[in-house]
Amino acid sequence: TQHRFEGVFDGKGHKVYGAYQVQELKNSWNGLGFFGTIGDSAVVKNIGVENSYVSLSGTIDGQTITTNPHVAVFVGIDYGAIFTNISVSGKVNVSATNASNAAHFAENGCFAGYVAKKFTIVNVVANCEVESAFEKTSTGTSTHSLGGFIGKTEGTGYIENVYSRSKVTNTSTSSGTRLSMRHS
Repeated sequence: TQHRFEGVFDGKGHKVYGAYQVQELKNSWNGLGFFGTIGDSAVVKNIGVENSYVSLSGTIDGQTITTNPHVAVFVGIDYGAIFTNISVSGKVNVSATNASNAAHFAENGCFAGYVAKKFTIVNVVANCEVESAFEKTSTGTSTHSLGGFIGKTEGTGYIENVYSRSKVTNTSTSSGTRLSMRHS
């Protein structure tokens, strides 16, 4: 099981350059980014993650691999943290196949892949390339959401002074792809 970061992380204005993560799909986690999964009591502030690369590939077969991938340069899954004064740049590349007969979801973005609960995002700049191919080779339902800032939000939140200049490329051939262009 992937553990959630629940503390306070103050980068004190420092930047991390060239963070590089290349992963195959695993069942032990489903959030991939500088922070894999962040919980609702976390506060992250004053940090930059620049010129970074995050890549995920593999097949969800419904037996050995059943996870739903959520990928971004900064945070894979956010369960309601507070983010302030953050810059993010780099590339996200996801190439996954749903070969199971169950429903699976993939959310990919520059800043966050998936935001599940109430969140606060203030003073964030994001500039990434988000490339994604989520294929379906089975009868299972696949929903794929990708965006230049956040792949998918289900929570409500507060966003102020956010700038995203990201390029989103979807090469998925299966139906169910949703491009996230607006967050409010």
